[in-house]
Amino acid sequence: MSVVSRRRLIGVFAVGACALAGVPATSGTSEAAKNGPTMDIQLLSFNDFHGNLEPPSGSSGKVVTGHALDASTPAKAVDVTTLVGGVEYLSTHLKEARQGHPNTLTVAAGDTSERRPCCRRPSTTSRPSRR
Repeated sequence: MSVVSRRRLIGVFAVGACALAGVPATSGTSEAAKNGPTMDIQLLSFNDFHGNLEPPSGSSGKVVTGHALDASTPAKAVDVTTLVGGVEYLSTHLKEARQGHPNTLTVAAGDTSERRPCCRRPSTTSRPSRR
């Protein structure tokens, strides 16, 4: 058996063992009450914010929200846009989404601060590449 085949076989067994290890934890009956009280919750989630505190400039910060006819002759359809982005925009919309939902949880799934100057990693141009 070649080294590559052996590694592949070991990898398959490792994945299978990990999958089977979770079976006992997920099987069986729940210990929760059968007809216990329930609670409505709202989960708000965002990711890839990248520390963009300010809205993007130019067309990157615009979202098409509709269309209208231009008053020029001949009339032509134009996009109606709204400026979006930045922490103020995000905060405003999360606040609006929470209204009327007292049991709301807001989570960030990652990549929240990578572009902020205080959080940037040092340049990797002087380091040798890893392959």
